[in-house]
Amino acid sequence: MKEGDRDGAIAAAHYFMDLVTFAYETGNTSPAEEMSDDSCTFCRSVIDEASAIHARGEYRVGADPEWLGEPTHSIRPGSSVHELQLKARQKPGIRYDSAGDEIGHVSGGEFTLLFAVLWHENIWTVLGIRADKHGE
Repeated sequence: MKEGDRDGAIAAAHYFMDLVTFAYETGNTSPAEEMSDDSCTFCRSVIDEASAIHARGEYRVGADPEWLGEPTHSIRPGSSVHELQLKARQKPGIRYDSAGDEIGHVSGGEFTLLFAVLWHENIWTVLGIRADKHGE
């Protein structure tokens, strides 16, 4: 993730999704916010949802992605924006209330994730993500 190349872009996408999982589990959305651009609606959506869950005293565990196959990668001409297509299987997750009682499940499934990530001044920023669930 320390290089502005294909491998760095893929590592940045994987890392951001780890930050999303971390936000749902802990309520700490700061790392995901720091890595996402203000224009990323997917980023804002998951950050707001994780914040709302924790404001109610709830949290979510599991739902970690398992990366499938080889990602595709391209760079927008004349820019440092990397476009990626990654496939993932999301494991089911469990929601808990503040007492630690199970209150629901998060469905899993297979997804195709389309990322736009920017390499600028040795930092990766997520510009946008589109998640398409297979079978829907």
